[in-house]
Amino acid sequence: MENMEIRKVVTDADWDAVMGIRYQVFVEEQQVPLSIEVDSWDRHPLTQFLLAVNERGEGIGCLRLRPYDETSNVGKVERVAVVKKMRGKKIGAKLMEEAERLALKTGFMKLKLNAQLHAHSFYEKLGYVSVGEVFEEAGIPHIAMEKEIG
Repeated sequence: MENMEIRKVVTDADWDAVMGIRYQVFVEEQQVPLSIEVDSWDRHPLTQFLLAVNERGEGIGCLRLRPYDETSNVGKVERVAVVKKMRGKKIGAKLMEEAERLALKTGFMKLKLNAQLHAHSFYEKLGYVSVGEVFEEAGIPHIAMEKEIG
């Protein structure tokens, strides 16, 4: 994808773009209730967000990176989303690469995520390995995955 930029979210406009993408992908497309989609981690002081924008500055993808818990050097990647018309253009992979760089800067040595089952192979190609059994979250089958990054 030419002229795409991935940046850490610091402005209200970028925050609005992230929430718009998440609403479109998770609430509208996947029918995840808004009450589940937005949670306390969205406003946690240690949570960070990445936003992918196209050459016109429009938000096309996003993700959330947060501590897995208060005591470890493990991060959790969540809410990875790319708008429908931009899928298949490696935006998700670039977001994940940037998340790993940001995670290392933050001091995380391992990343965990809960992959929707249909996206399992996407994360596998990026070096994530499955942990445990398939489970359901928001009515969607998921599998826990992790990757040592440090």
